[in-house]
Amino acid sequence: MPKQVSQLEYETLIRIVQKFANGASIKDIVESGQIDISRRTLQRHLSELVKAERLVIDGRGRGTRYQILTRKIDIESEPTLTDAVENYIPVSAEGHEIKQAIRASVQDRLPVGYNRDFLNHYRPNETVYLPGAMRDKLHDLGRTPEGEEGAGTYARQIHHRLLIDLSWNSSRLEGNTYSLLETDRLLNSGEFTEGKSAIEAQMILNHKEAINLLVENAGVVGFNRHSIL
Repeated sequence: MPKQVSQLEYETLIRIVQKFANGASIKDIVESGQIDISRRTLQRHLSELVKAERLVIDGRGRGTRYQILTRKIDIESEPTLTDAVENYIPVSAEGHEIKQAIRASVQDRLPVGYNRDFLNHYRPNETVYLPGAMRDKLHDLGRTPEGEEGAGTYARQIHHRLLIDLSWNSSRLEGNTYSLLETDRLLNSGEFTEGKSAIEAQMILNHKEAINLLVENAGVVGFNRHSIL
């Protein structure tokens, strides 16, 4: 029976490819150090993402590069997930143009200064930048559930994802060399990575315990010596 591929592996590949404005080669992906799988498995995952229309192939042979496939979607339409690996927010045609602009290399960007009049003429609760219909829609999308919920309610809802992402990023800031996938395996399966020091694994596990403390005791944790220690 084929091994089940986690959504995290697909997400990690897409994130890596996004960093390369002109597309990423297999060598670029391997040398990013963010994914720990064999070259054959990597090629299979990339092929699946191409079939799912999340990536496109440009070039042939050694010149093959993978790029993000972007779609122009009407902001008023409901988002449709075409595949299990789809995990992105649909944007309007204008939003698509902005995404392409920020992905361009620095030398291809047109330098633009600040328009101070645009900012100076803004008056809180008086001036608006968005049309009424769009403001109402954004307000509805951001509305919290009815009634008051206890401290840490939202954190508990995203607890699993929070544990992995925050433990990895916090450790990475301190020089930890564990990749996102390796962190996922450590926290979910207790699987240590060969070639990594025990201190790095302990750092990640310590971050996990700190996050658990904050989430499970959200109602009593405060800015005090006990909570910080």
